[in-house]
Amino acid sequence: MTRSKKKSLPEAGAAFVYRLADGRYGVCRVLRQSHGNDRWLGGLAVLVATSAWIGKKSPAPTDPALRPILHVTRHNPKGVIELTWINDPVPRGFKTLGVIPPTNEERKMKCSALSGWETCPIMLLGQWRWENDRKALLADEALEAKKEAEALAARFNEIDRTRKSITLEQLSRRRFFANWKHMPPKEAIRASRETMKKAVKAMIALGPSSTKAKRKKVLKECIEDFNKLDRTMNRFIETSERDDICTEFDLLVHACGLGDLDSLADEWRDW
Repeated sequence: MTRSKKKSLPEAGAAFVYRLADGRYGVCRVLRQSHGNDRWLGGLAVLVATSAWIGKKSPAPTDPALRPILHVTRHNPKGVIELTWINDPVPRGFKTLGVIPPTNEERKMKCSALSGWETCPIMLLGQWRWENDRKALLADEALEAKKEAEALAARFNEIDRTRKSITLEQLSRRRFFANWKHMPPKEAIRASRETMKKAVKAMIALGPSSTKAKRKKVLKECIEDFNKLDRTMNRFIETSERDDICTEFDLLVHACGLGDLDSLADEWRDW
């Protein structure tokens, strides 16, 4: 039997440089690794701070301008310090810059966000544009929102057609949550897909002559599994995740022959 490799995450003080979408550079640094008080993370993670610095070339780790943490006021007048927990290995696009030891105050900083490394360049460039190129940024955001709305409408039309003819056999080959890429965290994506696969497998095992009560039991267990995932993975189910889970779950409801029952997920979910 082969053993899975232990996840490798950087130590406190590790600093990384990355390229922004406009070609410039940004920096992020690790403030600390998770410990006993961070059990809600469900495993090893690192607390990462995005530097407020932006430059045209890679900086030296001794540059004092790298220390201030990005303060994000984009669509948020009060603003928030850009910190996040990350439980994925450092991607190839992030190059080791050196060591910037965190201060004692920084080591004690609290954070309830869990995301990925790609959040750093996105938030940094977004804040810079908010401060220096806001009109164009708002126009880009409006265009992106329009595209997302059109894509969402097309997707729901496709789902409506699919659920009218979907079978359990087809669901067993489906890649659930195919639109989940950068968010939620990868561990939550994997666990959510496994939860749906488990429910489909259980439904198939019941057989075509199973009672309505038995099928409802499988459906209820599926939603309860998502309840547990949400509690153990820092409440990752927000509005978009909730809608996607209910959409995938609805396909299972129709595939098992209970499509006449509306809003079953709402009866059992706590997210």
